[in-house]
Amino acid sequence: EMESTNKSRLLAEVSHDIQQPLITQDLLLEHLITTTKNDEVNKTVSRLITNAKAIRSIFDQLIELSRFDLENIKPNIKPVSLKTIQSSINNLFSEHAKAKNISITTNLNSRCIMTDRHLIERALYNIIANAIKYTDHGHISITDSLENNMVTIKISDTGIGIPHNEIKYIFNEFYRSRNAKTRSDGCGLGLSITKRICDLLEYEINVISETSKGSCFILSIPLNTSPMQAHT
Repeated sequence: EMESTNKSRLLAEVSHDIQQPLITQDLLLEHLITTTKNDEVNKTVSRLITNAKAIRSIFDQLIELSRFDLENIKPNIKPVSLKTIQSSINNLFSEHAKAKNISITTNLNSRCIMTDRHLIERALYNIIANAIKYTDHGHISITDSLENNMVTIKISDTGIGIPHNEIKYIFNEFYRSRNAKTRSDGCGLGLSITKRICDLLEYEINVISETSKGSCFILSIPLNTSPMQAHT
């Protein structure tokens, strides 16, 4: 445990030094692609930009993971409307889904939940990003239901699915299923971060999946029953 903490502290301390060259690299690549008229060069630069974004994404996830190891994170709990979360999801993911020619439907109720908006959205974003990444055709749906004073949010997709014997491992750090390894880059941290957030907020998260048919991630969240104004 101490070794893990030391590694997380080292990563946090050097994060600023690593971020600066990454930012500079992004700026230089963006400048190059807007000023170069050679098509072949532009194709190469576009691939470099894609790889740079992948590196940045992995780095950001490592930093976020280190925060959970080092900081006593205290959720900022407030009433949040599910419609506010729905709007954020649509703004962030509609174009990504459209680019892959898959439909994404978000149908969340106007009810409120007591939660940390930043954390719950981050948890959902990781799941939805994976759904888009591993779905080639069909659709993704985000819905909610209410039962026994518990709000259930479901993120379903028609993607490649997860082998049944691997489902119990998918929230482990750096774990990637056999299907995922053959399909994309990444280092297997997104769902681990989602699980940590759910544990911090005391939410239950479950997965139902079948290879080649898709997956359904289910978050169970206590309902806010007090008549408070939603925090937007």
